[in-house]
Amino acid sequence: MKDKEKAAEESRKWSEKLRINYARELLSRREFFSKSLDWLLGTSVFVSGGFGAALIWKYFEQPKISMEGETKLGWIHIGKIDDFNETPQKVYYGEEPAYVYFLRRKLVALSAICPHVRCTVIWNPTGKPNPRTGSKTFDCPCHVSSFDIEGRRLYGPSPRGLYPNKLKVVGEKVYLGNSTREG
Repeated sequence: MKDKEKAAEESRKWSEKLRINYARELLSRREFFSKSLDWLLGTSVFVSGGFGAALIWKYFEQPKISMEGETKLGWIHIGKIDDFNETPQKVYYGEEPAYVYFLRRKLVALSAICPHVRCTVIWNPTGKPNPRTGSKTFDCPCHVSSFDIEGRRLYGPSPRGLYPNKLKVVGEKVYLGNSTREG
């Protein structure tokens, strides 16, 4: 019986403590709206500060594409030197395709973007020479421009040849850079 009385006594003490704490926590309407406004303003300052920091970060971050439309990603590892031969292989610098191959025992890279309207040129892999030029070519399927193995314009509406891509070999690794827009 003593246990039940002791438990009831403790229960009364806790309920009194809770009532006292609850009574202390009751707010007037003015205090409630004041605290709510403080919370709302604090939250909005915190959120807008985060957006502000993101905008500042975007402002100072280096763009991935220049105003001329060049992709700027630095050097991208595209394989080992043994992975390439005399047949042009398509690789990607970001979203821009390029062809990498050996030409006269030198590794070269050409942008696979036609300078006319930026269509992707296709290597003529059939082994059949281009009937118009008598040699294997890079052909643009959009407006029938054609380029020789060195990227020079052979015919078609393209105003110039294919741009070379930067290329560097470190040990056995081959790295591709952006197209130089010269040539």
